[in-house]
Amino acid sequence: MDLPTQEYDVLTLSGAHTEEKNVYRRPLCADSVTIESSRGTSSPQATPFIGLLSPGTTEEQGEVLGVNLIYSGNFYGCVQCGQYGTIRVQLGINPYQFGWQLAPGTSFCTPEAVLVYSVNGLSGMSNTFHKVIQNARLPGMVQRPGTASSIE
Repeated sequence: MDLPTQEYDVLTLSGAHTEEKNVYRRPLCADSVTIESSRGTSSPQATPFIGLLSPGTTEEQGEVLGVNLIYSGNFYGCVQCGQYGTIRVQLGINPYQFGWQLAPGTSFCTPEAVLVYSVNGLSGMSNTFHKVIQNARLPGMVQRPGTASSIE
């Protein structure tokens, strides 16, 4: 995904066993921020999530764009500044040691990334992610009685 400005803070999550989801927030400069896992799985050490926040965003106010890869394998994510003041956000399967040979007539289904936008800060983003996941209609899932069929 390409965005027309570099005026964001980048938020990533990482940690360790019993110390999961430490929040790391830093201004985006004329560089790249990369997150990845090549351990065979996502883990407390590496979470397939990138947040872009307008400067000054708090828990309750400010613009937030969050992207989360719905995948528990090797992943790669990057926020990269372009030469004309734009940025590119990428999040997907880690290409390191990845290969998939397709026989004629077959296909490969990539993991989905969920993109959320909020003007109500980090809490607004988190609440929207919760609604998306709670209301997901995945193959084989039965919707819980009393849950909404769409995101409000």
